[in-house]
Amino acid sequence: MEWLYWLFVAIGVLGAVAVFLYNTKNEEKKLELYLKMAAYIAAVVIISIPIMWLLLVKVQNREFGVYGISSYLLYIIFFSVSAFDKKIQKLFLPSFLILLVFARIGCQIRGCCESRFFPGMSIIESFLMLLFFILVIIKPKRNFVNIFTVFYSAFRLIVDFLKHSYLTEKLSFIEITSLQAVCVIVLIYFLIVYGGRLIKFNKKNNKNAPKE
Repeated sequence: MEWLYWLFVAIGVLGAVAVFLYNTKNEEKKLELYLKMAAYIAAVVIISIPIMWLLLVKVQNREFGVYGISSYLLYIIFFSVSAFDKKIQKLFLPSFLILLVFARIGCQIRGCCESRFFPGMSIIESFLMLLFFILVIIKPKRNFVNIFTVFYSAFRLIVDFLKHSYLTEKLSFIEITSLQAVCVIVLIYFLIVYGGRLIKFNKKNNKNAPKE
């Protein structure tokens, strides 16, 4: 079933590209937008690959395989683009979601992301991503990027402990996988950024509140 896995991944990639092109059809500076996206992705890959190679090959003495790094790269690309470019984050989210919908179906067929405790883990994730995709489509004016990022980080951090792949992909010195490590960093980032904003908001309200 290996070929079916790659077929669904290919469908997901093509679907993601199609959705992104559709969402950017009314943009005035399309070429600039596409080049910026390509630059973001290239930068993340160039920076991430050596780090993963160092962690897996040098520290863990493990094989540097495509399956061990695919989710890590995919998610860190999404977070990097979403966190540091507000203009295109809403355009990028639907593409990321549709890619996950099909990629997780491929994972279910291949069996690479199955739960150790119950079947259908990848299908559940695929269904959740589809629901998010539908929500983003029917509410185009709402920005769901931050909500999705926090949800997906927490979701993957938890469910990866349940997968068979956790036993082979976890980093021995911290007992979590590389993707879970990224999820922890993302959650800490949001806690610091939005926690700081909430504190400033409360201080501003207290300052402006009428004194008794």
